[in-house]
Amino acid sequence: MEWVQCLRACNMPLAKIKTYIELAQQGLKSAPQRKALLQKQLETLYAQLETLHHAEQKIAHKIQLYTQMIKEQKDFLNPLSPTYKGNSKKTP
Repeated sequence: MEWVQCLRACNMPLAKIKTYIELAQQGLKSAPQRKALLQKQLETLYAQLETLHHAEQKIAHKIQLYTQMIKEQKDFLNPLSPTYKGNSKKTP
């Protein structure tokens, strides 16, 4: 059961998990197919990790911007704010 939970945590579809279990019941002769399933899932997992890492970087950057905004008391992310970075007007 722990192995199934691991595969689900990696977002392996239930149909593929079922296939994997059925193959496992066939013994050694299905080892190449099981290996291929896991290799494909690992590739998918690496792609997901890359996507998550990119999202993590974007969120961390946005948090830094908010930290700076709070510290400087300037809303430079809101285009309607007079302190918005894109506005050329100086605020008093």
